[in-house]
This record gives sequence, structure tokens and C-alpha cells, in this order.
Amino acid sequence: MAPVSVTPGRLRLEGRELIGKKHSCSLLAIKINAITGVIRSDINPRTGRILIIFNTSNIESKVLIEQIGNILDEIKGEIDSSHIIETYHGSPCSRCANNQGNEKITRVAIRAAVDIASHFLLPKPLRVLGPIVANAIMKS
Repeated sequence: MAPVSVTPGRLRLEGRELIGKKHSCSLLAIKINAITGVIRSDINPRTGRILIIFNTSNIESKVLIEQIGNILDEIKGEIDSSHIIETYHGSPCSRCANNQGNEKITRVAIRAAVDIASHFLLPKPLRVLGPIVANAIMKS
């Protein structure tokens, strides 16, 4: 995890391992926001950048960077392909049993799979059926 910008009360980090991992970014944001002194954090899963606004009287930037590194080490491997498969089959995995956003992740995964499949498997005039099928799956 490399610091991109450090100013009093504002810290920007870059973690390439977060790129494309929305669930990991959400989990990381929850854990960062629980750190004493952190006012808010924003994580962009497209770029892997983390913006943290914090109170300098409660925590130093060096300590904050260290704690975030520890959190990243803790959640590495927490999300893998088996996670989405277990969630898709209707029985949430043990890691997400208490996660309120679990259903949202499943919906996104199903919609993405249906969109990709319809794009590659259906002829051009029938590709509009992909979103319709995804909505029908969600309602059942």
C-alpha cells in the first residue's frame, strides 16, 4: 500500500490489489471507518485509491497507514470466486452470514453473468433480452 498524498487530516493511498474488488473495498471501508479518529473513507474499486479524512488530534498519518496495512492483510483472501458461487446458490457463505449487502452482491453477479452471456451467445437483435432475463431471475 503506497501513500499517494499525505496532508494534515487527509490521506490518499493506492492499493492495486483492490482494483475490481467492490466487496473487498466495502469491507475495507467499514473497517477503516471503525478506526478511532477516522471521519470518513472513500474507496474507488476502479482505481484502487483510498481517500481518508481523519482527525489529526486522535491519530497520526503514519499510524493510520500502518493500521490500514494490517486491515488489508487481515481481509486478503476473504473474497474469492467461491464466495460468489456460494452466495449465488442461495446459501450465504459463513463469512457473509451477517452481511446485509450480500443480496446486492448476488444480484450484481447474476446480472453481470447474464449480460456477458447474452452479448456473446445471442445474435444482435436478441441481446436486449439479457436485462429482461436478469430481472426475471431476480424476481423468482
